[in-house]
Amino acid sequence: MNSLRWMNQLPGYVIAGIIIIAIVWLVLLYKRIAGQYTPKTACLLLIPKILIFIMLLIAFYDPVISTVTIPEDANRLLFVTDTSSSMFVKDAREDRYSRAVKIADELRVKLEDFGIPTKAIHFQFDNELYDNTKRKLDNKIRPTDLGVTMASLSQNPQTADLLGLIMLTDGGDQAMANTALPSCPMQIVGVGTNPNLWNDLAITDVQCPTSAEQSSSFEIVADLRAFTGGLGSKTDAESFKDKLNEIKATLKLKENDGYKTIATQKVDLSQSRKRITFEIKAPKEPTTLRYKIELEEIESECSFLNNSRDFNVQIEKRNLNILMFTHSLGWDFNTLRRTLDADPAIALTAMYRTFSSNASGTANFTVQGQRQKGDELLSSGFPDGIDTLNMYQCIILGSFEASNFTVEQIEALLQYVKDGGAVIFLGGPESFGCGGYASTGLSNIIPWQIANNEQSLRRGFFTVSKPATTSQQSFGLELLADSKLQIESINVPGPLKPSAISLLDVHLTATAQSIIALQQYGKGQVLAIASNTLWKWTRSPVGDLSLAETTKMYNSFYTQSIRNLTDSADHQRFISIDWDQEHYNPGTTAIAEITVAGKFTNSPIRFDAKLTELNVRSNEGVVKTIDVQPLAGTRNMHQLQIPFDTKGLFSFELQAYSADNQPIESYEHLFEIGPQFNEGANLAVDEAFLSELAVQTGGQYYNEGQLELLAAYIKNKVVGKARRVEKSIIQNNYVYLIIFIALLMLEWVIRRRVNLI
Repeated sequence: MNSLRWMNQLPGYVIAGIIIIAIVWLVLLYKRIAGQYTPKTACLLLIPKILIFIMLLIAFYDPVISTVTIPEDANRLLFVTDTSSSMFVKDAREDRYSRAVKIADELRVKLEDFGIPTKAIHFQFDNELYDNTKRKLDNKIRPTDLGVTMASLSQNPQTADLLGLIMLTDGGDQAMANTALPSCPMQIVGVGTNPNLWNDLAITDVQCPTSAEQSSSFEIVADLRAFTGGLGSKTDAESFKDKLNEIKATLKLKENDGYKTIATQKVDLSQSRKRITFEIKAPKEPTTLRYKIELEEIESECSFLNNSRDFNVQIEKRNLNILMFTHSLGWDFNTLRRTLDADPAIALTAMYRTFSSNASGTANFTVQGQRQKGDELLSSGFPDGIDTLNMYQCIILGSFEASNFTVEQIEALLQYVKDGGAVIFLGGPESFGCGGYASTGLSNIIPWQIANNEQSLRRGFFTVSKPATTSQQSFGLELLADSKLQIESINVPGPLKPSAISLLDVHLTATAQSIIALQQYGKGQVLAIASNTLWKWTRSPVGDLSLAETTKMYNSFYTQSIRNLTDSADHQRFISIDWDQEHYNPGTTAIAEITVAGKFTNSPIRFDAKLTELNVRSNEGVVKTIDVQPLAGTRNMHQLQIPFDTKGLFSFELQAYSADNQPIESYEHLFEIGPQFNEGANLAVDEAFLSELAVQTGGQYYNEGQLELLAAYIKNKVVGKARRVEKSIIQNNYVYLIIFIALLMLEWVIRRRVNLI
């Protein structure tokens, strides 16, 4: 865009005077010449003088041409288009990829209509970034890996000084975290329609442990969903609904090059949603199991990609060291002890007071079950030192009065939870407020707002229910959703604290009272059970459940609760490793905290750690040493970091040595770096995640219908990048000088012809 501007330095009245004088002079000059020559000759002699005067007048005004330009290297638009398999799902009249290509073309046209010429550069991505737009797309499944794509864009020199970096994608199947991002703002266009418009079956979520102990039992829980939108056709929607009464769901286990069916269920999805559970027995040897859940395919579905879900469960050799402590034995304590004793992954130590006191007035305690080096102090009672408590990943406390705790024992228990330990309080006549706990520091970690005037233990028949706000973790209570399960005693400790979560309620009059609650305290967790009759579930059928079902629920509740409470760390005998995430993608960094417990808490510890990138065929690969550093401000904690730049299978090994170089503990963990979900597992566009991702780079998120807003944004960016350049016609243009000289020569020639020279 060009404009003309005058730069004259003389005042207007001076210029006006010069023009008047020049006109008077030219008139007089014309009269004098006209008296000597013909009018034609007089005009011929006067015209060059007039033109020269005009040229001099222009010079006085010093005209400047002002030009607004866009730098040549700043008019590039980089389009990064998703070509993963989910982009070829036809969730409207056209598939997503075709719509993405049209959006890119329409955006260029709109910018040209604004007078903004652009140079388009096209990249494509699925689980890698490609700069060749002529790449041939085959029919194989192409997974999405936004982590790799972001990392590749952050290192690509073509992303520097762009007019716009525009990503067209349906978002992939999982959110990313802690990955490298492009240095320039990225505008993300989400391509995809509302799932409620589709005819589709989907596995929306799978809940299972990422790791399980050898020979243990665990559950795989899947949430299923049916969408019956019919893509706008009421007839298609009704026809699709008629097929949802009996959908087959299959659980498969990978063996060699194929999958073997290990369980099948018939599911009724006529009400849109259903949760199914598969119970699995882990093998006796450590290994990694690859499972797949599949839903039967119906011909008129929008896509079959989300009818299956693949996931891994790592079977590990891991013992959970559990300490049970009480002052008096009862059915509740003994039944729970037998249940935990039967779990092969739990190393249980039980201690209780045998009688009130001996001749010297000191209480006697019996310690049974699994013993560890360094637990000799247990025979004197509950530990009053954090070092002994740290030998256990979970502590279960029976029903006894708080006065049986010393101040030192309470302080040690509070510090244990704050540092990441887990505690379970059992209900009973001397629990919570009834046991005087409201007057102690332990009231801080109990999930309810207890008081010393708490009602005594109530007996009767109380029907339990799962609250709508229950934790997403599985605590083995899934059967409660459709049952009328009852318990025969409850504590009434008071309302829940704001930070607590209720896992199980009973209804007293018109209000719900939480009887199983979970609370975070520091780095640890506390579970409290306001009843001492859950053990009766193992003796007789309750409500509409069989004895086998209630027994299974009792066992599952306690064993799964202990695993959930301690699941944040991989526990060995003397060390525990807490990873900051369960799964890692390329471009992310794994951070782990190592806690030393037991008799080595105050001893110098040396760690050797290595990471091996495994070759699947040869099981050998590149070995990298990992540095383990003490964590500042702590006495028994260390930290390590592992950057994962590429996808693949990695084996991490850690060996701990004592001060005299003797091996203390070894630890192994297998990392599968890459997308956690199979392609198309989550077909709905995650707009919240894409919006956050765009904002992190300094850009914005747009849906398919907001192309005008995106074009306006780029137009405004052009204005910001535009540069104004000014050039003087007189000073920077030889044309003016040439014209001026030409006029002087023309006058000389004319005067020569009329013999004035």
